[in-house]
Amino acid sequence: MSLARPDGREALAAWLDHLTHERRASPRTVRAYGDNVLAYLNFLARHHGETVTLDLLGAVSAADLRAYLAFRREGEEGLAPRSLAQTLSSIRAFHRFLDLRLATPNSAVELVRGPRLQVGLPRPVTETQAHDLLEEAGADPDYEDWEIARD
Repeated sequence: MSLARPDGREALAAWLDHLTHERRASPRTVRAYGDNVLAYLNFLARHHGETVTLDLLGAVSAADLRAYLAFRREGEEGLAPRSLAQTLSSIRAFHRFLDLRLATPNSAVELVRGPRLQVGLPRPVTETQAHDLLEEAGADPDYEDWEIARD
């Protein structure tokens, strides 16, 4: 008796279960990762014109993944670079799970570089927040006077 290999959606369900119970990821993280990878699986099904299987996931090329990222970037509801980077991170984590748990390696996924992200400037604190920070530093009973003055 041979066990059937799971399809893409079953693999996604197994990965989300792994994130929830073994990695203890927050529900929001699990939902965001799940949404990202489900959209990826739906794209692959349309792009290849067939049901997504583990064999197909193992054969995804860097060009396929780039096509998916380009698809998500375009249109009225296109993703910003930071959201695309999160999506790519989700897909890479999913493929690592496939490799380690379901014996479906795919090294092409690691070849795709994420979008360049602009580094933002730090936001200044308000005057009230600055006063609160100073008061908080002086309120700790475990510090001596010189440590409070330093902080």
